[in-house]
Amino acid sequence: MGSKRAVGCILILFATVMFSGSAVLAAPCSPNDTHTPVTATQATETALAAYPESAEGLKNLLQDWLAAIKAGDTAKSAQFLGCFAIPDPAAWFENTFGPVEGARLSAKYQALQAQDVEWLRKRGEQVVKQDKLTVVVAVNAKPEDTRSKVLQAILNAELHPATLYDTSSRVDASDNSAYFLGYFVYIDGGFRYFEQQVMQALSSAPPLRIAIGGNVQAARLINRVQPVYPEEASKEKISGTVKLHVVIAKDGKIQQIQVVSGHPLLVQAAIDAVKQWQYQPILLNGQPVEVDTQIDVIFSQ
Repeated sequence: MGSKRAVGCILILFATVMFSGSAVLAAPCSPNDTHTPVTATQATETALAAYPESAEGLKNLLQDWLAAIKAGDTAKSAQFLGCFAIPDPAAWFENTFGPVEGARLSAKYQALQAQDVEWLRKRGEQVVKQDKLTVVVAVNAKPEDTRSKVLQAILNAELHPATLYDTSSRVDASDNSAYFLGYFVYIDGGFRYFEQQVMQALSSAPPLRIAIGGNVQAARLINRVQPVYPEEASKEKISGTVKLHVVIAKDGKIQQIQVVSGHPLLVQAAIDAVKQWQYQPILLNGQPVEVDTQIDVIFSQ
C-alpha cells in the first residue's frame, strides 16, 4: 500500500519516471529534503513519519511548503502539492459520509481537483509575496469547535468522525490580517487538502460565506447612504461610532445586521442607513459568496 500511495502521489505531479521493483525517487512531503534517492516504500514511510497527525504536524508541513516556494524550489513545492491529494476520494468520502452524501462530495472533489491544486498554489505564492509565513492551524473535531456553519454541517454529517483542520497564515502574532490557506484532513498517513466548495455539495450545507475585514470590504462599497443624524443626539451633542456586524448577501446587498456597540441614540440611524448599502459581489474561485464583516458608522458634529 505504501508503494501505491507514493506512485499515486508522483503521478499527480505528472512525473515521467518509470517505476520498477528497484525504482528510486525523492521522498515526497518530507522536511529538509536533500533529494537523496530512496525506494518508493521508503519515500512514503519518510512522509508518514515527518508530519504526524496533529496541529503542529500540519503547521510544520505547510511552513516547509511555503519555505520551498520562497526559496524558488518549484520541484519541491510541486511535490508538496501532489501529496495533498486524497488518494482514493470515492472510498474515503463514502466511508466518512455514507453512500449518498459521500457520492455527492466525491463527485464535487474530483470535478474541482485540478482547479483546487492551482488555487492552493496561487494562495501559497501570495502568502510568500506578503511574507505571511507563520501558519496558524485550527482543529475542528466536533461542531462546537468552530463558528463556521459549513464546517459544522460537515462535522454533523460525518458517520465516521474525521478531524478537519482550518489553516491560515500571517506575518507574526501581531498580524490581524491572516490569509486563508485551506482546509485539510488526515487520510492514509498524510494531510490532504480540499476546497470549501467541495463541502457545499453536502445537502445540508449553508450558503458559502467568508469573513473579510471591514477596511478591505469598504473598498467594494458602490452605494453608500449617509445616516441621518438623530435630532435628539444632535441637540445633546452626542457623537461617536456605531459598530455593526453584518452579513452581505451574494448579490452585494445587506442581509443581516447585528449591533456590536454604539450610543443608543445613534444605533437606529446607523442601521437604517447601512441596510441600504450595496457592495460589489465577492467571488471565491469564481463562485459568489456571502461576506461576514464589520461596519463602523461614525457620527460627528
